[in-house]
Amino acid sequence: MDGNKINNFYFCCFCNTLIISSNGNPMEIDILINFDKPKNKQSNQSFYCHMECFKEELHPELKIHFHLDSFVREE
Repeated sequence: MDGNKINNFYFCCFCNTLIISSNGNPMEIDILINFDKPKNKQSNQSFYCHMECFKEELHPELKIHFHLDSFVREE
C-alpha cells in the first residue's frame, strides 16, 4: 500500500508537497509493522519524501548513522 500516492502523484509525507523526481532526490520509506513477529503477522507500507525533508526530521544524534549524501543523484 502506498501511504501518500494519489492518482500516480507522490506527496512528501513530511511537507505534503508534490515530489518531482527532477527536483531534488526523492526517497521511498518502507515501513515494516510488527517486524519482530512472524511473517504472517507483519504488514508493510511505503511512504515518499524529499531527501532534505527526511534529513531535517531525523534526530541529530541519528543523522551520523545515515550517509544519505553519498546517494545523491546528480542531474
